[in-house]
Amino acid sequence: MFKNNQFNLSGKLALVTGDSQNLGLEIAEALLKAGAKVIITSRKREKVTTKAMELSEKYCSEVKALELDLNKEDSICALFDIVRNDFGVLDILVNNIGGHSPEACGYEKEPLRAGKLLLSPI
Repeated sequence: MFKNNQFNLSGKLALVTGDSQNLGLEIAEALLKAGAKVIITSRKREKVTTKAMELSEKYCSEVKALELDLNKEDSICALFDIVRNDFGVLDILVNNIGGHSPEACGYEKEPLRAGKLLLSPI
């Protein structure tokens, strides 16, 4: 995919949110091709687990699947606890989740709440 290792992410850990399909899945695949270890997330545990197994097989690389619902603060905190405890340092964060409306993402009640949680040091 990349000539002469121009985009070498070996040894890096990437977290891609909302990536069991479409653009998020393509981003996860590109990161795997570049050598990164990848964590994929979705609200649907079964779907993301199946997709992680498919990607692991296709790229001969371990892909971790985690459940994540950005509408729930507990879910975000639990995700970053797992990342911190199991992996230590997160090198790459791709926030691929798109909400259907500001209300669905909680922005109307508390602007930037989800963003502050995602950008807090882990």
